[in-house]
Amino acid sequence: MKQNGQLHPIKLVAAKTGLSPHLIRVWERRYGAVSPERTDTHRRMYSELDIERLKLLGMLTESGHSIGNIATLDIDALRALMVDRPVPAAMPRGEQLHFDRREIGKHYVDRAVTAIADLKHAALENALQEGAVALGQQGVLIHVVAPLAEEVGVLWQNGTIGVAHEHFASAIIRTFLGNMSRPFAPNETSPHILTATPTGQLHELGAMLITAASVALGWQATYLGASISPVEIASALKQKPARVVGMSIVYPPDDPNVAKELRRLKQLLPEQVRLMVGGRAAPSYRDVIEDIGGTMTGPLEQFMACLQEAREG
Repeated sequence: MKQNGQLHPIKLVAAKTGLSPHLIRVWERRYGAVSPERTDTHRRMYSELDIERLKLLGMLTESGHSIGNIATLDIDALRALMVDRPVPAAMPRGEQLHFDRREIGKHYVDRAVTAIADLKHAALENALQEGAVALGQQGVLIHVVAPLAEEVGVLWQNGTIGVAHEHFASAIIRTFLGNMSRPFAPNETSPHILTATPTGQLHELGAMLITAASVALGWQATYLGASISPVEIASALKQKPARVVGMSIVYPPDDPNVAKELRRLKQLLPEQVRLMVGGRAAPSYRDVIEDIGGTMTGPLEQFMACLQEAREG
């Protein structure tokens, strides 16, 4: 045991700190903010020092500090920060010059993750909108939305957040991406891309993200939705011919049906239509993607580069 003082269950800690149990678990697992003891039945038990740390972290993040930057500071450093002037929630452009774009993006990702854990609609919207102001359309996609979508998937997969949190995040991000893309609608002569997830793939953030990225690059993009069969995609292509079909695969990494779906899709696609497959689980299907002549894209920047190549080719 780390210390001999009284230990408290997470519900009591939540009541004392004003933080939700979900947020406490996110800060613990993602940022290492606290290291609670475990009982024989694996219940988390928190010390008085843990509670003070969480209280300070809660107040400091409310004043604008990024949890990722302060989570592992010792207790004295956290106390010292409390007597300093709080930094604003949105960094002024003058301060942004001292950070690279990834660091700026990380600031907004941290805020967004905290908002998702607490199911705070306005806080998540603000993090996304302020990120867009700070980084621009393509920058917010690459440095905020893409890593946020990845993080939401990881947190859902390891049980830190639930299905409700993922759906909450997806709904708000979907609206944000739609609103951001609307003023940049390409003209009718622009190349066209259809996007979707394969049958059984219900996690749609990745597909929505590549849709928005396509629009940012000047493409006409039609998002068909999640869990779309090869036959339905082929049917949509007849109605809206496209140069590229973009698919996102997030989880699981070992579904044999996904491989079958990709093979069937390639069979149904016209020869001139290029198939691009991305998402967190896509590398697990690299062999089948390459075997059918598809393109496996990595991070969002790589997808965007492949899309530019497809446009020029």
